Amino acid sequence: MEFENNIPIYIQVINQIKKDIITGKLPMGAKLPSTRELAVLYHINPNTAGRVYKEMELQNMCYTKRGLGTFVTEDAAVFKSMREEMAQEFIKMGYYIGVGGVVTFKNAKKLKETVEAIPLERILLETDCPYMTPEPHRGTRNDSSNIPFVIAKIAELKGITAEEVERVTEENAVRLFTKVS
Repeated sequence: MEFENNIPIYIQVINQIKKDIITGKLPMGAKLPSTRELAVLYHINPNTAGRVYKEMELQNMCYTKRGLGTFVTEDAAVFKSMREEMAQEFIKMGYYIGVGGVVTFKNAKKLKETVEAIPLERILLETDCPYMTPEPHRGTRNDSSNIPFVIAKIAELKGITAEEVERVTEENAVRLFTKVS
């Protein structure tokens, strides 16, 4: 990992660990490396590694079991907060968040919470892969004709009309892809 000069190293390491937690690389309850192992892994001073875990404990991101080690929190509310915080960080960096058919699944609670928390002006619609077809057509091959189901779910989550979701997300796509071309 290369560190930026303008952000304290311990914060950058915490952010990397957050990313690993959010993406599932480090699941709830997973054992984290020891302070010494963390220092070696990130090529940082052991005191900095200790500060990483102290700060993470203050934020309820991890807990220590004496003699057993440090573990990722098992508090679902903390996970929710980290997901939303990470989405906001990506938005601050200028990224858009792609939302596809998964948002219509009944068990997609985490994604639905994230969609509710981020501004519509940073959402793009996508069809995902051919196997992530939205409800009510789940189990069939996915294609762009299913986008209206994604639009309807986002509208429901945000308490706005489907037409507004369609208009704003189309503007988002035009804004992004004219930058790229």
